[in-house]
Amino acid sequence: MTKNNWLTYYASLGLNILLVGFLLGRAIYHPPHGPFPGLRDGGPISELSGQMSDQGRALMRETFADIHDIHKNGREDIENARKAIAEAIGAPDWNAAALDKAEERMQSLMDENMKKSRARMRALLEKLTPQERKIIADHMRDGPPPPPPIP
Repeated sequence: MTKNNWLTYYASLGLNILLVGFLLGRAIYHPPHGPFPGLRDGGPISELSGQMSDQGRALMRETFADIHDIHKNGREDIENARKAIAEAIGAPDWNAAALDKAEERMQSLMDENMKKSRARMRALLEKLTPQERKIIADHMRDGPPPPPPIP
């Protein structure tokens, strides 16, 4: 083989090894997708609901699915507000009032989603038994789990 063929061969081999390493790393360290991955087996919310009655577990799953829908339904409006902020920032003539208006719109949409989520969580807490509420309170005292590694 000529020198160029060997160089091409080893460069290709090196790039393929890097690609395989990247793909395996993503498969191993990439956080799970979907609504509230913690509800799946082994997640922190799954462990929490595992200590509850069947009714409490069903209520939690239903509540978190509702909260996911709340945020999913508001996502398009928030995305449009984000685009309006980008347009205000990138406008040829600086207009601080337009930026303030776009930021306030986005914040109000996010606040609205959070209010709906909190109301849904309160409704869940009203339906749970005192023992189940204590399980949630103990979980909250421990704090959130550490974030997944960045791929």
